[in-house]
Amino acid sequence: MPQRARCDAGGGTLLIETANVSLRGEAVEDLPPGEWIMLKIADTGTGMPPDVLERAGLPFFTTKEVGRGTGLGLSQVRNFVHQSGGHLKIDSAPGKGTIVRAYLPRWNEAMDDRPPAPELEHTILIVDDDEDVREMAVNVIEELGFNVIAAANGTEALELLQREPAVSLLFTDVVMPGLNGFELARRATRLRPELKVLYTSGFPKGTTAGEERARIVRKPYRRSELYHAIQDLLEPSADPR
Repeated sequence: MPQRARCDAGGGTLLIETANVSLRGEAVEDLPPGEWIMLKIADTGTGMPPDVLERAGLPFFTTKEVGRGTGLGLSQVRNFVHQSGGHLKIDSAPGKGTIVRAYLPRWNEAMDDRPPAPELEHTILIVDDDEDVREMAVNVIEELGFNVIAAANGTEALELLQREPAVSLLFTDVVMPGLNGFELARRATRLRPELKVLYTSGFPKGTTAGEERARIVRKPYRRSELYHAIQDLLEPSADPR
């Protein structure tokens, strides 16, 4: 039986429900037949119009005022669900609230017989001073199939580069306290001339000094955009995913 909990605040209602879902011989949305755990969270809030709903799970997208939100919460949830082999479905309409359903595979003994994951070829060093943004980037790039290590600033990144010879690519924010991304890259490539560098920035194109010859993905970036930028630097001839 579904388990429910209600929380009323300011006149609205939040409903949390869990259930076992068995799909026998049919597929629902992107879920193949099998045994699933469903977590449903529904509210009676204002809901989302179609243009907002379409972008709701994108990294950095938010309808909140500047400084009031990073736009990473739902994106991180989506990444976790997808990394776990599940599916996230969002239904919403103006004036009708929002329903989020997360489907996660239910454990069974056969899962212990799965072959080990293949050895990953490339390691990427992620550098960002914003913890939420850094965590989101780690989740996304791991999901894309790369080994990942992360640093909170340029000094920490340079120390990691000296200890981690397997790093193939530096993925760094441009604007950071202390060493900015461009200065970090200059020092890093002096240490490791073969190191590839990919920058990211939330500033509009043309406002970041020193970017003329740099490869930059603009925040908010899409998962596919980031993947292709990484592959262009590491394996230019690789087939697109």
